[in-house]
Amino acid sequence: MTSNKIRTTILSAGICLLTLSVSVLAQKATTTTATPSANPIDENYTITSSIEFGVRGLSVNGSNEKYRSDVNYKPGFRIFDSSFNVDAKKDRFFDHALLQTSGWGGDPSGYFRGNVDKTGSYKFTSTVRRNNYYNNLSNFAPTWSQPVSLGSQHQFNTNRNMGDFDLVLRPDSENFRVRLGYSYNRNEGPGLYTMRWPAFTGTVNTTSIRGEEFNTQSKWGSNADDFRAGVEGKLLGFNLGVNYGHRIFRDKTTFYLPGFNSGNDPSLTSGSSANSYNRAYLTKGDTNYYNFFIQRTFADKFDFAGRAIYSVVNSNVKENDLGIGRTYTTNVNTGILLDNDSMYVTGNAKRPQTRADVGFTYRATDKFRISNTFSFDQFNGTGGENFYETLSSRLSSGVARPYDYSSTNYWRITSYHKYTNLIEADYQVNRMFSFNGGYRWSHRKEGLNGLPNAFNTTEKAFPYPEEAENTTHAGIFGVRVRPMKDWTIYADAEIGEADSVFTRTENNSYSTFRVRSITRFNKWTLNLSTIIRDNSNPGFSEPIYTQSGTPPVVSILVPERETDAKFKTRNFTGSIDWTPNPNWNLSAGYTYDHQTSHVDVIVPVGAPINTTTIFTPGISEYYVRNNFFFFDLSAHPWDRMTAFVSYRIDNDSGQGDLRITRPQDFISSYPMKYQTPEVRLSFKLTNRIDWDLGYRYYSYRENVPYTPFGSTSSTIVTGLQNYPQQNYTAHLPYTALRIYFGRSADRRR
Repeated sequence: MTSNKIRTTILSAGICLLTLSVSVLAQKATTTTATPSANPIDENYTITSSIEFGVRGLSVNGSNEKYRSDVNYKPGFRIFDSSFNVDAKKDRFFDHALLQTSGWGGDPSGYFRGNVDKTGSYKFTSTVRRNNYYNNLSNFAPTWSQPVSLGSQHQFNTNRNMGDFDLVLRPDSENFRVRLGYSYNRNEGPGLYTMRWPAFTGTVNTTSIRGEEFNTQSKWGSNADDFRAGVEGKLLGFNLGVNYGHRIFRDKTTFYLPGFNSGNDPSLTSGSSANSYNRAYLTKGDTNYYNFFIQRTFADKFDFAGRAIYSVVNSNVKENDLGIGRTYTTNVNTGILLDNDSMYVTGNAKRPQTRADVGFTYRATDKFRISNTFSFDQFNGTGGENFYETLSSRLSSGVARPYDYSSTNYWRITSYHKYTNLIEADYQVNRMFSFNGGYRWSHRKEGLNGLPNAFNTTEKAFPYPEEAENTTHAGIFGVRVRPMKDWTIYADAEIGEADSVFTRTENNSYSTFRVRSITRFNKWTLNLSTIIRDNSNPGFSEPIYTQSGTPPVVSILVPERETDAKFKTRNFTGSIDWTPNPNWNLSAGYTYDHQTSHVDVIVPVGAPINTTTIFTPGISEYYVRNNFFFFDLSAHPWDRMTAFVSYRIDNDSGQGDLRITRPQDFISSYPMKYQTPEVRLSFKLTNRIDWDLGYRYYSYRENVPYTPFGSTSSTIVTGLQNYPQQNYTAHLPYTALRIYFGRSADRRR
């Protein structure tokens, strides 16, 4: 309550100061005899600019962590928006210059834009963006041994800064242009993450160390720089261009435990503990890429276009780990003391890739045309890693154990080739009706080779070398109908097969149907659309292996079985716009999103359901039943006032009352309700000053379904883990002054 009172006091004081300033400025404006001119009288430049600055208040009730993860607006002074535009009247070194900023202050994101150009000579554009990413959700990666989640073990509070700078020389010339560019990307900040340590199978002691999960501090740090250069123009009637780019990327993320940590398992007899631990990921790499394009239209009948991209990516990674602590092993029940567990991992990878597209369009008649696009994509990725670990340890009595070590090497080659061809034809029967059809064919071939990782002897070695081929087909159809002059209907369908993201599974069998209607009558516009999408991915599960005996013999524990993954989407959207005159505008809409996913899974079910662990076939389903509604009203009822009112609500009922009845099944969803109304008033105090006053409200409610089989099993804590509801409401009043420079008295209606 005290913090809320302080925020309210600060906000009230800010509003009073701004109101007093506005009153003084308004009084001065009324005593001024001269009316501001259309623009400052200057022989060389015309300046048009404005700046809006003010203060925002904030009061959050409920989960502040969820609010920051969703919204993250902060109270205090901020610069809302500002712009500065200069037009040169005479022959200067520039014709136009524009500077714009927004979101600097208490916003989670902000940007700066600067553009300068001179007709026929150059055009320079730049954009700098800043994003603050905060995430701490109590139902995401919680500590499994806590009866009530106190927060996420995967937290982020990072700042990302990005910038793009581009210069075009002779931008208006069709015959020859030069492009230069530079971009940067910086991401850094603290966070929390989890790691399992130790995990060791030695070659001397033949001891399997149990390991523990620890919540570590993290310091994220990555950066990338891009340099670009190219030339474009026209030669022998062809539009041509060649561009080159070089990218440098670095990653220096570290994870560490600042002191003693008992891990997520609080048991004193089976858990592990760490006195200190440090892990550093270091990545260095670069990319070189070339882009060539060509285009020409012959006699307004035949259009030809082509593009080729070649890139080479090189990366080198290093990982250094050093841990000191205590753990338990499979054959030393009293535990061992880890004096020095050191790991060193090196790796490198190289991936050259070529992508080419060639297409043409032939206009046979004014009503009929045919087009074809052929694409080729191929890459050859090579890479490997070396893993070294040394372990110095003692028994709990203090007796030194033999020095142990482990090392593995891994090397792999992946080759990939894919050919795709799309042929389409469209015919316009008349002004009221047209249709199109097409066929897409693709063929993929990949090969794998290399040296498998033999670190875990219970895994079956990967059967190198391996080759596979796959072909897919799809049909496309669409129509456009205009029953009336102001009514147009679009409909299209696509049915066929598509490559799965996981290349060693079956093709995705999919079908997509879309219909959209646009109607304009009087001063109304009505939009209606629906999307029906079905996706099925049949396949077989991977067998589960086990080993037993001396020497160990690998056998199949669970054979492969036929499985399926299905995804269904039903989406309906409707919106309406009404603009009776320039002073009034109303927009409203509704969207219903219906999604259901179903995947066959195999789950190890043990105690207390079974006395021993049994791998049992089950299902995993996820439900979305979301209703979204919005309306926006913009009104200018009087010359000196403009009003804006908006309201948005998301209401997802999820799985409803559906609950699982078997331990091997997963049925989940995320039922929630999210509302954001806003009111903003803008008063024109003088020809140069506007006063804005607004209020925004956030309301979030969730209702996570109860899972009867979701339990924890710890020697200290036994029972169901409870995820506290992350509900919150937030009040954000704000006020600001916008001051105009170089604008005329009729800058607004």
